[in-house]
Amino acid sequence: MDLATVVRSKNSWDAAFGLQEEAKKWVQQEEERSNMSYLTPGPSYEHYVSQNGKVPPKQFQEAFVEFGNRYGGRARGFKVTTTGTKTTTVEPSVVLVATRVSEDWEPTEDMDPARFLLVPELAASKNGAALFITYMPGPEHGSIDGAFSDLLGAWRRRFPILQKYFATGQSSGGYGHFQPNRSIYPRKKFRDRAGRDIDKRKKGLAYSRLVWEVEYKNRDPVEIRQRGKRYLSNNYTRLFLAAKFYEPDENNDYKYEAAIVLWGKVTPSSNDISVVDAVSFGTIDLSDDHKNDFFEHRRDRLLGVSLDQWRQCPANESVAAASSTITIPYSGVLYKVTKEPQVGGNRPYLLDGIEDGEIEDLTIDLPYLRQQFENALDDDDEDSDDGTGD
Repeated sequence: MDLATVVRSKNSWDAAFGLQEEAKKWVQQEEERSNMSYLTPGPSYEHYVSQNGKVPPKQFQEAFVEFGNRYGGRARGFKVTTTGTKTTTVEPSVVLVATRVSEDWEPTEDMDPARFLLVPELAASKNGAALFITYMPGPEHGSIDGAFSDLLGAWRRRFPILQKYFATGQSSGGYGHFQPNRSIYPRKKFRDRAGRDIDKRKKGLAYSRLVWEVEYKNRDPVEIRQRGKRYLSNNYTRLFLAAKFYEPDENNDYKYEAAIVLWGKVTPSSNDISVVDAVSFGTIDLSDDHKNDFFEHRRDRLLGVSLDQWRQCPANESVAAASSTITIPYSGVLYKVTKEPQVGGNRPYLLDGIEDGEIEDLTIDLPYLRQQFENALDDDDEDSDDGTGD
């Protein structure tokens, strides 16, 4: 399940794309749309003008419906690409929720799974900010994320040590106010008291040890690696697992590509990041162009995956054989998680006293992720056939 997340345009990560100026245009377009709404039969959507910095729940419900009506399964994120001297800008799918919103506004869990953009200091907002919905993932995205959550949940239930010491959710660190699909982090009382294991932007929760992201239509491998670098920028986040699914090719029997990569800090005494594993596991192998997206070296993104690091999970693999799984080492998840205070106040690390059978690595069954994705594709096609789909 992908919790709502908000990006603030005053952050350097976002301001680099000039979204402040873009947002002014989006507000104007929304106002023009509202002014012409009388020409459209039936109920029309209007953004909310806040008087106290808050937005009522009903407005979000209407905005979510409007986003689906406008974009359906065609929603896209903001993207700037440069080839030589030519720069191409892809406009994102946006719906203006409200203006004059408090700049401290945060999404709540019941806003799952939207993504928001909060833009301060626009003329239309006067003393507040303009709030936009920028993305709502479709059923395919949710099916993959749900499958991973199933596997993570089963792992936690199997080993009581995980239930005792860890929470799971999206509070994995203040990385420019965006959040991953899922993360696992120690409960407050078990964080590392000897270091700075406190994420001040997330109300003092400990940093995540494992971060998971899945992308379907919204982000490419370059953007995944950019986000991954920020997730792993602190000392405590040790593992970043990311999956990328590509749209099926209707001209090739609806075959599709899929990739999953695990980056990690494998040496406890070092923050050096390496590619732990990389698997192509779609119904066709990852193309050279897409592998290159995972490989190109740039300072603003994670270490690339070289061509010889990829392995392939056979398309007909239906059981969790070694070739069809990716393994998440528990040592990274348990990194500098403390036990209860001992006599004298000492707090030993959990990893220093693990007994045989107390925990095992997390195994991700790739055919299971693949099957759930294909089920969602079939369901989406059936919905479209009967007139209820996107």
